[in-house]
Amino acid sequence: QRVGNMAVLSQTQQDGRPKIHVVMGPYWPITLCCVYPLIVGISVVAYTRGLAETHPALFAIWIALTIGVILSLALVSCRDPGIMYRHATPQREDWIWNDQALTYRPKSAKFDPECAVVVEGFDHTCPWTGTAIGTQNMCAFKSFVCLVFIAVLFDGILISWLM
Repeated sequence: QRVGNMAVLSQTQQDGRPKIHVVMGPYWPITLCCVYPLIVGISVVAYTRGLAETHPALFAIWIALTIGVILSLALVSCRDPGIMYRHATPQREDWIWNDQALTYRPKSAKFDPECAVVVEGFDHTCPWTGTAIGTQNMCAFKSFVCLVFIAVLFDGILISWLM
C-alpha cells in the first residue's frame, strides 16, 4: 500500500483510521544500496585491520557505535515521520488550506513534494535516510547524524592507528 510516494509496510487500525508503523520513503534505494554498504564497509575495514586484537574496550566501543548507527538509520528510514490524514474541514481555527495536498493542515505541518504527503513538523527530505524528516522521526535522525559522525571519526582513527 502507498501513501503519497511512500510505501507502507505495516499499519493497524486506530479509531477507524490507519496507524502507520513501518513506512519507506521514496529514496529507500539510496539508503539500502549506498548508505548501509558504506557504514558496513568502513566498519569491516576497521575490524579487518586488527581491531579484534586490540584492547577489549576499543572493540566494545566500536561494536556499540556500529550497532547504534545501523539501528538509528533503521529507525529514521522506516518510522512514520508524522504523516497527517486529510481533513476536509479545519480541525482548529489556526489551520490553513494546502492546495498541493488538497487538505487542511496546521501551520507547523508542511507538504513534502518528494514524499507527496503532509508531514507534521516537516524539516526536510533526506535522501541518505530515504525519507522525510518530521516530528516523529526527528529524534532518531539527530541520533543518526551524531552517531555517524562519531563512528566515522572513531573508525578513521582506528584504521590509521592499526595500519
